Parts: sequence; C-alpha cells; structure tokens
Amino acid sequence: MSNLIKFVFTDIGRSTPFKVSTLLNFVLSEILNKFPRRISRILNHGFTLIRKLIPNKVANVLSYAFKSSKKMVWHEISPELVAMQGQAMDITMLQPKVNWRTFEDQFKITVRNLEKKVDGVVWGIAPPGDPRLEDSKKLEDYIQLRAEKEWVDQVCEDLGIEPILPLWDKAPEQVLTDLIDNDFEVVVVVVNQEFLGDDYLGRRVDPAYLKEIMRLHNEKGIHVSGDEYHTFVVDGPIFKKRIKIVETDPISKDGYSILNIKKAELETKD
Repeated sequence: MSNLIKFVFTDIGRSTPFKVSTLLNFVLSEILNKFPRRISRILNHGFTLIRKLIPNKVANVLSYAFKSSKKMVWHEISPELVAMQGQAMDITMLQPKVNWRTFEDQFKITVRNLEKKVDGVVWGIAPPGDPRLEDSKKLEDYIQLRAEKEWVDQVCEDLGIEPILPLWDKAPEQVLTDLIDNDFEVVVVVVNQEFLGDDYLGRRVDPAYLKEIMRLHNEKGIHVSGDEYHTFVVDGPIFKKRIKIVETDPISKDGYSILNIKKAELETKD
C-alpha cells in the first residue's frame, strides 16, 4: 500500500486525479472481494456515482498548477517527421498546434469539426501487464497506464465515440513480437538513462532487442513495451515508402538520452 500512496504523490499534477481514481478502484476491488456478491454490487454502484460527480476539468487544473519540471520526455519526434510518416503511408494528417493545457480541448474540437463522422479513435496505449505490490517500479507503470486509459475513456465518452485500444489486452512482450513478426522497422529514439545506455539509441527492435528487454524487465522491472524507452517507425507493410534516417545528433535531457533526428528523407521501396 505504501508503494501505491507514494506513486500518487510522485510528479504531482500529471494525471493525479486519474491515479487517485485508479488507486481507489484497486483498493475497492480488494475490499469488495471480501463482501457477499449482493453487498458488493451495491457498494460498487455507489462508488461509481460518486466518481461521476468529480468535474472532468479537475485533472487539467491540477496539472497546470503543479506540473513537474521533471516531466517524462516522450518520443521527441518533430512534427515534420510525423508528417513524413503520413506521407510514407499515403495518409492525410492533421497536426493542430497544442500544449498540455490545450490538448484535450483542441482534440475534441478537431474531431467534431471533421467533415466525416468519426465512430472511433485509435490510441496506442501500451498494455499495463500485471500489477505487483512488492515492486514499486512495476506498480508505477501499471497505475500510470491505467490512469491514461481512464482519461482516454472519459474523453471518448464526452465525444460519443468508441476508444479503440488494439494493444491494451495484449501481453507487453506480444506488442514487440507482433512488430517484429510483421516486418515493421522500428528504431529506439529515447532511453531512460537510469535503465538503458546510450548504445541503445538507434537500435532496431528485433529478436535480439526483445530478448535484452525481457532480461532487463526481469532484473530491473522496466516495462517491456514502453516508458523506459521510446521508438520511431520508419518502415512496415503499410508504408508505401521507407523513411531513411540521414543525420542524427544524440543529446541528453532530464535524465533521458535522445536520438535527435536532424535529417531524414523518403526513399522508394524495392
């Protein structure tokens, strides 16, 4: 339980309400298992009603007020490179300029203003795996991912669309296995220096990489398919052209090593 409480108050502000909600869900489920089924249903219904009374914007307000300067360094991929992925797949992309403060509202505005009706939105949230109370790192990953999914569910509910999470119910190692088996070319572009060395930057996700990540998962508790490292897809079955990385400049930022891609170009596939 101390690990749960510690995680809720770490990086306070960023998804804190969702972390608290996930914590309460976790604790409640354990408590309800001790009650007869009829009483459990009544208690669960009451708890659900209470949660619905919490304003949706509470998370945003807290995030703006208390957001930590040590925030997670995400993919660090420029909009130009993301646009290049769209060109490589021959997919039209919209890239509204947003920040943490405006992301949710701008996302909703964009979806509502599309010419065609949107039935659902695909989200690439990694699967949470199984929680382990005795391992604070794995527990942290689990609660964070559950919090992100809760936010996605709420946003999609507000829009009246379906949240599509193709990775959610998979085992974390299965995500990498599927990428490898389906011939996607994926390179590592960000690593957490606490768990991975700079030599991982630029590495391709292949069977040897998966084997190493599984070993580090068992030894250090890192999440197999995310957070301690991030990747960039340069080719795959759905790509009409391949992205060739021409020039990089590795940099360090907030405890992370980043493969800063300075130049890339599209090349015709054989």
